[in-house]
Formats: sequence, C-alpha cells, structure tokens
Amino acid sequence: MGSPDTEEGRDEDESPLHRVTFAAPFAVGIYEVTFDEWDACVADGGCGGHRPYDEGWGRGRRPVMNVNWEDAQLYVDWLSDRSGWRYRLLSEAEWEYAARAGTTGPFHTGSTISTDQANYDGDLIYGNGVWGEYRKRTMPVGSFPANGFGLHDMHGNVWEWVQDCWAADYQGVPNDGAASGSGDCTMRVVRGGSWVSSPVSLRSANRMGYDDWGAFTGFRVVRTQTPYQEEADIGGVEAGQPKEDGTFRDCPECPEMVVIPAGSFMKGGRQVHRVSVPSFAAGVYEVTVSEFVHFVEGTGHSPVTHSPVSYGEEHCLEYRLGWLAPDFRQRGSHPVVCVSWDDARAYVDWLSHRTGERYRLLSESEWEYAARAGTTGPFHTGSKISTDQANYDGRSAGEYRKRTVPVGSFPSNGFGLHDVHGNVWEWVQDCWNGNYQEAPSDGGAWESGDCSYRVLRGGSWNNSPRYLHSANRIGINTGFRDSLCGFRVARTL
Repeated sequence: MGSPDTEEGRDEDESPLHRVTFAAPFAVGIYEVTFDEWDACVADGGCGGHRPYDEGWGRGRRPVMNVNWEDAQLYVDWLSDRSGWRYRLLSEAEWEYAARAGTTGPFHTGSTISTDQANYDGDLIYGNGVWGEYRKRTMPVGSFPANGFGLHDMHGNVWEWVQDCWAADYQGVPNDGAASGSGDCTMRVVRGGSWVSSPVSLRSANRMGYDDWGAFTGFRVVRTQTPYQEEADIGGVEAGQPKEDGTFRDCPECPEMVVIPAGSFMKGGRQVHRVSVPSFAAGVYEVTVSEFVHFVEGTGHSPVTHSPVSYGEEHCLEYRLGWLAPDFRQRGSHPVVCVSWDDARAYVDWLSHRTGERYRLLSESEWEYAARAGTTGPFHTGSKISTDQANYDGRSAGEYRKRTVPVGSFPSNGFGLHDVHGNVWEWVQDCWNGNYQEAPSDGGAWESGDCSYRVLRGGSWNNSPRYLHSANRIGINTGFRDSLCGFRVARTL
C-alpha cells in the first residue's frame, strides 16, 4: 500500500510503502453509488431526506455527488437495515487493494491513463500519456472499462469517501486492512480523483483529506460476508436459552432480553457524531413492577424511606407507600417508576449477582443506537409518531392516558424493543454533559462530567412528542424519583 519514491507525482502522505494483508474476502460495489440508488434511500425515509443537487447534468445512473462523509454513512446504515446485510464504506486499504486489482503501477491501466479509460480533466497528461477530452461533468457509471476485479470508475468520475480518519502519512496505521480511527477525524479520506481532477490525482495510491462536499464527492460501498442478522450471534448467549424470536431470560424473574447487533450510527440531533457500538443485549421492555418486586423482596432495598421529588409528588407518595403491599403486584406489567438512578444501579447489581452475568444500565450511545434501530429520523416510526405507537401526552392530536400502560402495549422497533419512545423516561449510565464534545465514540458510557447528574432518555406518558425523539436527552441528579422515571437494562455479551 502506498507509492514508491520513483512514482511520478507522489506525495509524502503516500508513505511509507507497507504491506497489508486481508484475512477475509469482502464484496465491493461494481459502480459508485448512483443517484437512482440514493433517491431510493430518500424515498424509503432514509438518508436524512437529503436530495443532493445534480448540477443540471441529470440523475439516474450518474454517480451521486454533493454528499459528505456523514451522508454516506446514512446511506450505508439504511442499506444495512433494508437488506439484512452489513454495508459500510471501504477502508483506505480495501479501496486501494480493490483499485489496483493486482497491479503495481500508478493506475490499473498501467504507467499512464487516457480519457478513453476514465473521466478526468483531459487537458492534462500524466507520464507519456496523451491529451484527451475534458467532459466537465460526471458520466453514467460503467461508461469506461472495468479493472481486473470487475470494478468501474476507480479512477475518476467522483472522489470516493472511505471510512478512515485523515493522517498525513501511514505511520502506525493498521496492516490488516481495517480503517484507521486515529488522526484528524474531523477530516476523512477521499480516493480516486474526479471528473475535474488532473490524472496525477487519479493514481491508485493518491489520497486526500477532506471535510466538505462538492460536485466531485461521491462514494462506493462494501459489504461484509456475514448477514446483518447473524452478527448478533457473535459471542453467543448460551445461558439465556434463546426462543424462536431471539429473546431470552437468564432466570424466571429476570427481564426478557434481545441481542442488539454491532454497528455504528450518527448520534445526536443538530451536531451529530459517529459512534460504533459493539453487540450487547438489551431489555425488550422497561423493567416492570413485578421484576422489581423480586429485587425488593430479595434485598430489602426500597425507596420507601425517601421523600417524593418534583412533578408527580402525590403519585409517587401513593406509589411508594404501596411498595410492599400485597396488591402492589397487580401493577406488575407496568414499568416500575419512582426509582432513582441509584435504585436502578442497585437493581442491576442484584441481577448480576443473581445470574452470574454482567447486567448494567445502557450507555447513552447504546440507548440511542438501540432506539433508532437503524433509522435516522426523529423516531423509529419515521418523521412523526402517534398515540397508537407510543404512550405520551397526545392532547394535540391523539389520546392522553395520564398514566403508564403495561409494557409492550405498542409495536416494537426494528430491534424488537418496545416503548423506547414514551411510557417512562429511562435512566442510562452516563454522567451529564451539556454537549458531546470529547464524548466516547466506542459506545461506552461517559463517566466524566457532572456525575452527580445522570442522563434520562425517551420521554414519558406525560410529555409532548417532541421530548420522545431518539436524540433527546436530559440530566437529573442521581437521587431524583418521579412517576415519570424508570429504566431498562443491558447485559454485556
């Protein structure tokens, strides 16, 4: 990977020349992603609804352009969810390996290239090449011959986003073909040159760091050899005795769990950032009264001694006074409420001891990733939500139930989770921070910031729908108890 010192037009960022070995095959798009393919994503509710400008050249089979790296991520996320296979961007190493297709010269065509072989600025030449046509626009994909791997337009047409963060050289990069996640991740790498580039920029080894978009940026996709659904099986869940639908319980009184597949997503609302999340198990439902009662009876822990706080005070008082009463179990299938973050932590610690498995609260990233279930809109239901889909204050257009409802009363999202929108706010593990500056990108909980406050997600039965959206978050002190607040559990696999 990279270029030798003798290659004309090389840059220092193409060094040092180093060997990369791929442990497994991967599937690559024969063509750059087209406008037709992008527009299908938008029509299906994906890709953030973004409809890139085609500069008046036409859409159809021309490569999509005027897309940035984040846009490309939205597309591969949608494609993974739509197809059941894990799609992503190529790593730099994968891109160069695929572009070379076994060749070692500047281009897969040899020591030079012509405008009969690729779309670039033909007013310029490379090596002993000849002048050619400058088309001043993209061409439909597949207009030029494929390389030895059957891939078209690896040289020219549009620059292609890859996964890697930008670094000025190859010092310390992975040698297994994986994308580099270190360096300047505000910039990502583009490869291959474009219709407006000189031929020197089309070389297989050439690379550029970029943080914007234009009529020359597009992308190509890669697909792993493992079905999206099967990724959840990695690491197995032997103790849980999974049922046909993939759910399991580690003990009769334990919450019902489902495995969430590994993946990545754009976290947040106005200022998004990409987070990669390893596979984990999450509660299909919010923890119920009956599940929490087993903990209370087994440990003697009870919030009864604490005073009610804030909104819902009377309801919390009534609720807590009946905590150990015989009729308390009649509320069994409702989510437990009037529990603090400290109470929730005590419950997962007990559950871990009870089962021998590592139960915990979800991180913020895990919660939003699981709530979205591959979607990119405000809700997993799309751009809007109704009171037929979640329990919230529907007085503006729907029903206002004024209380919790039994868990599972509404359809699940794409990961099989119920009530991620509404019913009760759900405590997660993270300390409160006012924004995502320096937040973890690996899916883990953020254990710095104001840790006297912890994060709640998802909204409740008493909130308007704007509080239910997947990216919304609030921070409240760890001892806060309210009739709006409950929690969901996670289990490390």
